[in-house]
Amino acid sequence: MERHDPTNPLLQWVIQPVEPVEVEVQKASITLEQLIIKVRHELLTSWGLDASGRHEFADDIVALTAIQRLAEYNVTDLPPAFKEKT
Repeated sequence: MERHDPTNPLLQWVIQPVEPVEVEVQKASITLEQLIIKVRHELLTSWGLDASGRHEFADDIVALTAIQRLAEYNVTDLPPAFKEKT
């Protein structure tokens, strides 16, 4: 290929690969209440339960999962003390 078409872009890429460009991912903005509702719905439906019903046993699991997923979103109404810790 080098002999027949030295200007081929594929050949140039193999010889000198282009460094990947880092892209900044923008997180979706969400309130803490919306995040908890979203996590609760996802968890309960994945367990085969009706998300509109009251399931007391799931409260602690939902809260823990929501805290673990805080990094995935731009939570707009976090308390100032918690923002300093994250």
